[in-house]
Amino acid sequence: MVGAVIAIGLWLWMAWANGRGRNWARTVAAVLFGINTLSLLLSFFLVHAPATLVADLAIWLVGLAAIVLLFGAQTATAD
Repeated sequence: MVGAVIAIGLWLWMAWANGRGRNWARTVAAVLFGINTLSLLLSFFLVHAPATLVADLAIWLVGLAAIVLLFGAQTATAD
């Protein structure tokens, strides 16, 4: 659960930084999403507690939505 709280805090920080237009924040968010993806894959193979799997999946889905919105907005403004 400590890891979930840290992940949520990092995603909130990325939302704040992106909202302020920080150029580095998209890159950091993409790296965080990659780490979350690896963590989710490891959870499927190593963790057998359903609550942990559900929490990891929820965090991953929030990260996926953030990445789609961040990089989808970049593509839309490039047109």
